[in-house]
Amino acid sequence: MAYTKSPSMDTYSSEDIDITREITSRAGNVQNKDEDYLNVFMEDSISKAAQDNRQFIVKRAGSNSLLASVASGTIRGSLYWRDQQRLYYAVGSNIYVRDFGAGTTTTLTPGGAWTSSGTVGFAEFEFNNGTTALIASDGTSLIQISTTNVITFCVDPDLPSPHDPNIIYIDGYILLVKLNTADIYNSDNNLPLSWTAGNFIDAEMEADYVTRILKVNNYVVACGTETMEYFWDAAIATGSPFQRNDTPVKRITFLSAYAQEQNNSYFVGKDLNGDYQVYKLYEFKCDPVGTPTISRYLNSLNTNYTGWTGAIVAFQGHQFYMLNAGTVTYCMDLKTGLWTRMAYKGNTNFNIGRSHGFGTTSSNSSIFTLNDGTSNWYYFDETIYQDSGVNFNCVIVTEAADFGTMNRKNMARLTIVGDRPPINSNILIQWSDDDYQSYNAGINTNLNQDIACIRQLGNFRQRCFKLTHSDNTLFRIQKLVADINKGNS
Repeated sequence: MAYTKSPSMDTYSSEDIDITREITSRAGNVQNKDEDYLNVFMEDSISKAAQDNRQFIVKRAGSNSLLASVASGTIRGSLYWRDQQRLYYAVGSNIYVRDFGAGTTTTLTPGGAWTSSGTVGFAEFEFNNGTTALIASDGTSLIQISTTNVITFCVDPDLPSPHDPNIIYIDGYILLVKLNTADIYNSDNNLPLSWTAGNFIDAEMEADYVTRILKVNNYVVACGTETMEYFWDAAIATGSPFQRNDTPVKRITFLSAYAQEQNNSYFVGKDLNGDYQVYKLYEFKCDPVGTPTISRYLNSLNTNYTGWTGAIVAFQGHQFYMLNAGTVTYCMDLKTGLWTRMAYKGNTNFNIGRSHGFGTTSSNSSIFTLNDGTSNWYYFDETIYQDSGVNFNCVIVTEAADFGTMNRKNMARLTIVGDRPPINSNILIQWSDDDYQSYNAGINTNLNQDIACIRQLGNFRQRCFKLTHSDNTLFRIQKLVADINKGNS
């Protein structure tokens, strides 16, 4: 055949590789197959007026130390009292108070019957004269902490004990659940340390115990071992002032990993078929917000679900629900609903124990603790991309692309379309042609250049890419572009 400069079929093309998808895993306990995103999140730039529908992958903010450990042992419970700019947290038999306005830390020792282990619950309380206090429970005792840090014990013999320490405040009452019952007790109105024996209501739609109560808008949600029931303040004169709303009863089991963002609650629960799901509880709705990947992972774990934790954190203009279970931390963007993974330093997970939205007159951030046996506090720092001085990896793994044909192809160049960092910063690009079973050693390329790309990538039928970035600098990319030549066999 004679040579021609105008062949009838052009087999060369530039193909976009979409990287803004979602974390996927074909098997529950496997994180090295299919698409994966570590220490990054997706960000939309959508404007109908500007006809802008770009999407980016963005590296998460780093973190720094806020408060050094005051004592060995995991933090039992905490509350950030925004009005007072104070952080209260229980470690061992003490409660520590960090006053950010004054820059001081005070140690409170309740003494008496106050325990030194187990969960401690806190709730803000407002009296009808406008004064405020904190109410804290260790599951057996109840105390009131004034704004001057004076502790007063509840000595009322009608205080239900033992009870779930996760107390709530609503309409001038403190509510709690007596353990191994369906009884929701309320304090006397405007008197958090005063209790009356008959002031309780049973969650008795089903024959199950109540394990925790939550607050949704102006409703109290009783989470049982089989159901979720709603109660409201009906101002009943005798006994409990609360009454059940029969309409929104849910057949869902609350398990663990609870976190609240405004009036939305997130937790791991179980449906009637015994399948683990991540749920969002809001108004009269309780919807699954996890993915099949998340459910498969949770169902594959042999660990006790009581050790799974949930947290709400915010950074870089986004809010996230972080679910730590087993050895993995999954993270959902509350706006987009997309899931990625997070890991602290070089760990496999980001084991947050407790978190709070933190704000003073000079700064706003999310603060958090780690389940690491210390009482350190940290905050997300958007000016760095390290965790307490240690670089962390952000990883993007793409789907296996065949570019419309299973014929063998040759790739001449792969280009990264994204931001140019202010400093020299390498990214490691690896690829797999055997369905994620193995990767090559990869090639490093500097993102701080006119075009960040690598060349001569050989031939393949299907190919997935793994991108790893670990420098202490901003990293944001939009897509990959592959220059390929498609074969005919």
